[in-house]
Amino acid sequence: MIHVYIDNEFDAVRMQGRYLQQVIAIGACLCDDAFVHIDSFYSLVCPAGFRRLSPHVRRMTHLKDTEIQKASKFPQVADRFNAWLQHYAGEEAICLYSFGPDDARTLCANAAFYHHGSEQLFAGIVDLQTLLSSRVRWRGEVFHKTHSLESLKQIYRIRGEVNHNALSDAIDLYRIHEAYRMERALDEEAIGHLYRTMRQKQVEGMKKRRRHQLERLRVQMEDLLDQKGWLAIRALKQWDSFHAELITFAQQVQLSSVRSLRERPRPIQVQATFHSGRDHLRCWLLLRYTQECYAYSIDVHYSNVEHIRRFIRQWFDVEHHCND
Repeated sequence: MIHVYIDNEFDAVRMQGRYLQQVIAIGACLCDDAFVHIDSFYSLVCPAGFRRLSPHVRRMTHLKDTEIQKASKFPQVADRFNAWLQHYAGEEAICLYSFGPDDARTLCANAAFYHHGSEQLFAGIVDLQTLLSSRVRWRGEVFHKTHSLESLKQIYRIRGEVNHNALSDAIDLYRIHEAYRMERALDEEAIGHLYRTMRQKQVEGMKKRRRHQLERLRVQMEDLLDQKGWLAIRALKQWDSFHAELITFAQQVQLSSVRSLRERPRPIQVQATFHSGRDHLRCWLLLRYTQECYAYSIDVHYSNVEHIRRFIRQWFDVEHHCND
């Protein structure tokens, strides 16, 4: 069997009123049955309708528009690639490997666009990203299913930076897979650093999402913020009905003090207020008795905001701005 590690660079090209991901470079590293590196393949590709590289791809790949414009079209490059494979494979089976699903998806889409026979070959590409990431564990646990090529190079002790060149990336994939197959020791310090960095990004991401969520919730609750809601006269006249609704509401918003609400006698006053802080939006229910007062707090989230609005609007008169 012939083993081939393949990578391609691509860019979005506007075709027929929409953007299509088109291949601009193909690189491959070919090995024999014992995974000994025999030869390499590299070619730029000029997409149909190509005018210029996007700024992001130009910065990442260091390719120039003139280089792409001078390159052959995908069918010609795919023909040369197939001939190169057959020269070494003969009657042997060929196994292609890539890093991530994008290579197979883009190559197949380009082959289909040109009605080229290589689509079946590219459809059989084996994605190694998840497999190579599976060995990366922190305190015995897999903490991410798909690490980047750059992270895996560091963890598998492969020297050099990822430079987003199709041939260079294909060779990097071969070297990482070799380290995986040989079960070489991983760089535990690099794993620890990666874990802490990812956790920090997750925490920061959660905080950012929470801030955005709070801003949307504040808009949704704008008519109730910084106001007091006093239990309406109709609720006082229908206390049993209100109390039953209060228990149901407490269960809907997962208020932990439902049991104590059931056991409380009828208060002389019930008040609802909302407080908007930097990192929270909170509803307070205050039950006042002759000699004591009980306060219940409910953090407002997407899952309970409608329950809270409906309950407050149904049973409370919200008229007075908070001045104390």
